[in-house]
Amino acid sequence: MDRTQKGTPERRLHHRKLYKNARGRTPPWKDVYRKRCMERLRSSRSQLVDHFRSAGDAINNNNNINLPAARRVQDAMEVEWVAMSPGTGFPLSCQDDSQDDEALMALMEEIHQELISEEEKTIMDVLNFDTAALASQVALQAEEVICPVCQVQGLQESNQSTVVSRDVFGSNLLVCGCGLSLQGANLTLNTVKSSLENTLTQHGQTCLGRMSFTSTTDTQGANVLITCSLCDWMSFLL
Repeated sequence: MDRTQKGTPERRLHHRKLYKNARGRTPPWKDVYRKRCMERLRSSRSQLVDHFRSAGDAINNNNNINLPAARRVQDAMEVEWVAMSPGTGFPLSCQDDSQDDEALMALMEEIHQELISEEEKTIMDVLNFDTAALASQVALQAEEVICPVCQVQGLQESNQSTVVSRDVFGSNLLVCGCGLSLQGANLTLNTVKSSLENTLTQHGQTCLGRMSFTSTTDTQGANVLITCSLCDWMSFLL
């Protein structure tokens, strides 16, 4: 939304009609009015959050953000202005007669834009939080296991239709872009993850040294040798 764009003639006419009796209000009413509008918006913010969480394309469509925010702000401003009208006990004065309609409408437009900016920021914070939470859930469901050798890329389950072991029938294959290839019956990402966690836990109980992981081959095939330079620890991943 263009913050510098002036209000349309319709909006200016609407402001003139809505705020035509505003002359004479003492200066403090401006801050009080702004705060009351913000409080009204905050009080109904849970409905706003639910609305955008139910809108599947809200994060990619700025109109879905701008239009409801502008409408909600306008509604809040109108309700609070009526609540502050003469007869509600809000202080009035006749010392501000020099303020004309144009100056008043400019002030209202400034408050209007400030409130919209606040609403849009809140909406984006909610959407960004939900996006991060969704990404976290996807990562957990994917059960990604970082390769212990390169410690950069994630291990991937290879397609058994293209890679078939001649020595171990029905075995699973885990590979990494660094060249590591692990194969074994019932081998899964969870198996490797569990083995790594158990090894690090057991080693950490007696030594603070950093463990090294090296691709190697034993009698069962490809494996990862785990050693420590500070103690005599040596074990295999599988």
